Amino acid sequence: MMFFSLNRCIIFMCAVSCVLSESKDPYSSLVVSKSASPDEIRKAYKKLAKEWHPDKNSDPSAQDRFIEINDAYQILSDPERRSNYDKFGHSSEQQRQQGRGGFPNGVDPFEQFFQFHSGFGFRFQFDGNRGSGSIFQKQRITFWEYENEVLPKSHRQPYVIFAYSDWCLYCVQAQPLWERLTNDLNKIGAGCATVNIQQERPLAKSLRVHSAPEIMVVIDGRVFHHKEGVHKFSSVVNFIRASFPYEVVSLLRKESYFDTFLSSWEENKVAVVFFGKNDKPKLRYQVIAFEYRFYGNFMYAVIGHDEVDEILMRYNVPRHGETVLVFKEDTGVAAASLSMQEISTSSLRELIDSNKFLTLPRLSSQSVFDELCPVEVAKNKKRLCVTLVTDRHTEDAVHRDALRVFVQTGQVRSERVRFTYIYRDTQWEFVKSLVKDDNNINDTVLSIVILWRPAVNKIKYKWVETGWSAVPESRSKVNLEVAIRSVLNGSGELTRETLVKQLTDEHAKGIVGKMVDRLLALHDYIMWDITRDDVLPLLSVIFSVAFIFVGGYVMAYLVKLEEENLTKSQGAAGNHRNRAMESVSRTVPLYELHGGNYDGMVRLLKPGCRTLVVLVSVDTKQQLLERFAQVVFPYRSNKSLAFAFLMLERYTDWYRKLLLSTLGPIGQARPLHINPKNCLGTVLSLNGHRKYFCIYHAKHPGLKKAKQPKAGAALNASFLGMDNSSADSDADDNVSHTRMPFDDCLVGLPNWLDRLFEGSTVRYPVEYWPVMK
Repeated sequence: MMFFSLNRCIIFMCAVSCVLSESKDPYSSLVVSKSASPDEIRKAYKKLAKEWHPDKNSDPSAQDRFIEINDAYQILSDPERRSNYDKFGHSSEQQRQQGRGGFPNGVDPFEQFFQFHSGFGFRFQFDGNRGSGSIFQKQRITFWEYENEVLPKSHRQPYVIFAYSDWCLYCVQAQPLWERLTNDLNKIGAGCATVNIQQERPLAKSLRVHSAPEIMVVIDGRVFHHKEGVHKFSSVVNFIRASFPYEVVSLLRKESYFDTFLSSWEENKVAVVFFGKNDKPKLRYQVIAFEYRFYGNFMYAVIGHDEVDEILMRYNVPRHGETVLVFKEDTGVAAASLSMQEISTSSLRELIDSNKFLTLPRLSSQSVFDELCPVEVAKNKKRLCVTLVTDRHTEDAVHRDALRVFVQTGQVRSERVRFTYIYRDTQWEFVKSLVKDDNNINDTVLSIVILWRPAVNKIKYKWVETGWSAVPESRSKVNLEVAIRSVLNGSGELTRETLVKQLTDEHAKGIVGKMVDRLLALHDYIMWDITRDDVLPLLSVIFSVAFIFVGGYVMAYLVKLEEENLTKSQGAAGNHRNRAMESVSRTVPLYELHGGNYDGMVRLLKPGCRTLVVLVSVDTKQQLLERFAQVVFPYRSNKSLAFAFLMLERYTDWYRKLLLSTLGPIGQARPLHINPKNCLGTVLSLNGHRKYFCIYHAKHPGLKKAKQPKAGAALNASFLGMDNSSADSDADDNVSHTRMPFDDCLVGLPNWLDRLFEGSTVRYPVEYWPVMK
C-alpha cells in the first residue's frame, strides 16, 4: 500500500515538473531582459517576426516559433498582463491558451486522479465542454482582443459572438449549431468569436451578457443581443440580418427607383445591383455591402417581379442564376458585371474591390485622398495624382466630362497615375495651400495639377501650364499627356512643394443626421440591450419624473386657488399696501425733463447711458408717477439709467418733432397733430450718445423688429396720439372710446423693460435731437 502511494507521489511530482518546464518565458522568446522598455520589446518583436515569418523562413519550426513570438509580444505589450506575469509567473491569457487549469496543450496531468465519469463513459469537460480542441476554446477572445481587434474591425466586418460558461449544459447542446453557423459565416467573410463569461468578466460586462448561452452581433461598434435562444439556426440567421444598418442593401420596389439609384455617382459612389430569385438579399450580399458601403450604394432586385423585367431586358441580365452589375458615371452601360449560378463571396469581393471608385472620382474626404493618392517615398516609384480643380457650377461639368473621356480612352495607361477632381469651394483650404505662393495662377477653376505625396502632409506638385479645357481646338489633352509622361520618365520635375491640411469630409452628417442617428441608436438600445434588470430602474425614473410634473401641476393649481382667496379677503389690507407703494415711489429719483436740464439728461449723455421718460399731464401726474416708480424700482441703483417725466401740456410740440424725425419724407408730406390724452403713459428710452430712442405704449409693445415701419408705407400712428384730424377736439372724439384707463396703461411696462435691456425692442434713429424751448 505504501509502495502504491509512493508511486502516486512520484507521478505527481513528475507531472508538476512537466507543467513548470513547458511554461515558456516571453522574455526568452523575444530575447529581451525583464527590464526592457516597451520600445525595446517592440523592436525585438519586429526583428524576430520578420526573421521567423513562415512565408520568408523555410525552417519546419518557423510557424511554431512565429506563434511563440506573437504570444510573447501579446503578453509583454500589455502592461497589465506583463505585470501579472512578473508577479505570478503567468498571465490570464497564458492560462487560457494552455488549456484547462493552465496546463500545456490543455492536458491535465491530474485528470486520471480526479476525473468524474460514470460507468457508461460519460465525462463532463471544462471550458468548451469538449476538451482543448473544442470550437469554443479555439475562438475564445479576451477583453484586450475585443477592444483592439474586434471593435475596430466591426466597422467593416460584422462579428458574431457566442457567450458560454463552464458547466453549462445548454452550451453543450448549442455547440453543433455554433459550429455550423461559424462554418457558414467564415465563408461569407463575417467574424466569429466566443467569450467565457466566468473567466472574462470585464468583457462580459462590456458586452452586457448576464447569462449563457447567448449570441450577439457586434457591428459598427454596437452590440445587438439575440433574445430568442440559440437552438434555432433560422432564428439566429434572421437576427444577424436584422442587425445590419437600415437598408444597407435596399430592395427594388418600383422601376422608377432604379434610375434614381443609378444617379448615386453624383455622391462620389458607384452603384451595385444584385439580381436573384430570393425574396430577400442573401446574407453574403449584406456582408459585402456593409464592407464597401463607403464606396458604393447597393440594391437588390428580385428576378420575376414585374418592376424588374424591363431592367433585365435593358441590360441583358440572364433570368437564371445570380448576377451583379456595377455602374459608374455612365448609367446606360454597366462598368462591370458577373453572372454565375451562385456567386461566391470571394468573386463578389474581387469584382467590387476592383471597381469601387468612379472613372473620375472626387477627392471628397481625407480617406479617399489617402487611397487614391497614397504616400510613396521612393522617387522612382512615385504615385501621381492628376487633379482637376473645378467648381460645382453646371458650366464646369463639361470640362469634367472631357477629362473623364480622356481617362476612358486610356491615352495615359499606368498603374502609377490616378485621375481625380476636387471642388474648390468645399476644399478651399487644400486648394489654397497649392496656389498661395504661385503668382502665375490667378484662376484655378479650370486648372489641373499633378501631385506626388512623399509624406502624409507633404506634397510635391506642378501645374499644367495650359490648364484644362473641353474645347476640341485646345491642346490641353496633348499638353497634359506630355506633362504626365515627362514626370513618369524623370525628364520633368515636380518643382513646387507645400504642406497641406486634412481634407474636409463632404459626406459627414449634419446636426439633423447626427440627431437621427442618436434616436436610432436609442431605439436599437431599447429593442436589443435593455433587459428586465434594466427596465425596472428605467420605469422607476419615468414614474418619478411623471410624479414630479403631476405633483407640481397640482401644487400650482392649489397655490392659484389660495391666491384668489387671499385677493378676496384682502380688501381692507389694500390701502396699507398702496401706502407702501407710495413710499417705494419716493425712493426712486424722478426729475422733470425741461429745457434747463435737456442737454444734461439727453443730448450730452455719456456712452452707455439712457434716460427713461414717462409722459404725464397735470391731472395724471401723481397717479402715473407712482405707478412708474413702482415699475422701475428694481433698476433704481443702475448708474447708467436716469428717470424723468415730461409734461405734455408744455412740450407737445417737442414730442411731435421727435416722432416726425423718424418718419423721413412721410413726416414732411402732410401736417400731423398730437392728441395729448392718447399719449399719457407713454415711456421713452432716450439714448443721447447714439441718437436713437425706443418707445413704449400700451397699444404698441415695440418688441418685434420684423414689423418696423417701411419707408413709403401708409402712416397709421393714432395709438401714439398722432392723428390726421385738424383739431384736438376732433381727435378726442375719434379716439376717446379706445383710450385705455390710466391704471392699465403701464401694465406691460415691466415686460418692455426686460426686452429693452435684452436689445429686442425697436430702435428709432434720429438725425438730431429736437430743440426743447
